[in-house]
Amino acid sequence: MRIALLGDIALFGDNTVENKTIKEKFASIKAVLTKCDYIVGNLESPLTRCKHTIGGKSAYLKGAPDNVAILKYLGVSHVTLANNHMYDYRLQGLKETIKVLGENGIEWYGINGKSARISSQRNEITLLGYCCYSTNAKGMGVINVLDPAQIEQELENNKSALQIVSLHWGEEHVHFPNYDHIKVSRKLCKDREIIIHGHHPHVIQGIEEIEKSIVLYSQGNFCFDDVYTKKSADPLISLSEDNQESFVFILDIHESQINGYEIIPFSFQKGVYEIAPIVKDKILKWSEALKIKENEYKKKRHSDLTKYIEGRKSLRNLEWYIKRLNFDSLKMIISARNNKQKYNEIVRRYIL
Repeated sequence: MRIALLGDIALFGDNTVENKTIKEKFASIKAVLTKCDYIVGNLESPLTRCKHTIGGKSAYLKGAPDNVAILKYLGVSHVTLANNHMYDYRLQGLKETIKVLGENGIEWYGINGKSARISSQRNEITLLGYCCYSTNAKGMGVINVLDPAQIEQELENNKSALQIVSLHWGEEHVHFPNYDHIKVSRKLCKDREIIIHGHHPHVIQGIEEIEKSIVLYSQGNFCFDDVYTKKSADPLISLSEDNQESFVFILDIHESQINGYEIIPFSFQKGVYEIAPIVKDKILKWSEALKIKENEYKKKRHSDLTKYIEGRKSLRNLEWYIKRLNFDSLKMIISARNNKQKYNEIVRRYIL
């Protein structure tokens, strides 16, 4: 059995059925995916026509329900909904997304404790999905919360199957995973054979083999576009070169065990998907970084994170700050503090 894992999928902007060349855009990557039995990704944008946002966020993502046709064209069979944008348009947007996926034969998981199961070719696979408080998500509780202690219990309850654990976690646009999450991964993988399918940073992070397990800290964006808000004619986030590089991770599974894997690196910088061998070199680079001793690693990560933050600050002027002096911004600050406290209680406590 061959299962393909994909990064963040957002069906808006250029990645919609309104783009008349959408099939041509994805042609090369579809040729890769057709060789797989199942395809699993992180659906980052709700598929809804709801216009009412949850509030207290800097950006909201959604795509029209018709865009589910892109998932079907690519052969996507399963999606995790445990991420920080799935509740952007409230419970109504989430419910509509679930309805659309169900009507089109796409299995979902990561909401209200739901997992998914693949039983085929003498293989038993369980798909689990969770979102971390580090992403400042709304709707946590409806969205499965990344609680490592509870995940351990789930792993014990499903020991008869190979388990793929989708984790939405970390900080955006940083190639070095949060070291807390490295510790969580190494603890979860100890004496187990699991796959951790990581996403949220929107850039590639390294791959780590831990005993019999494999950890993909972040696959970057499978498909994404510039993010706009109502506050400016300019995009809040413009896709960088790093944001437009990713990889398909193909697992070869035999009798519910990992038999091997393949990495297919690609880029979509020119408006179409192209297989890009140079991206594989970058994956290897970020994977090697995971071997650095903790103190040195944290210094390098801090430098990477600071560089990104300073770059964002350089784009802001007085008008930018004035537009954000409102109740919604206050809600964001309060929410971020609450999420940090919950993160410390759940994740930090686990690794101490």
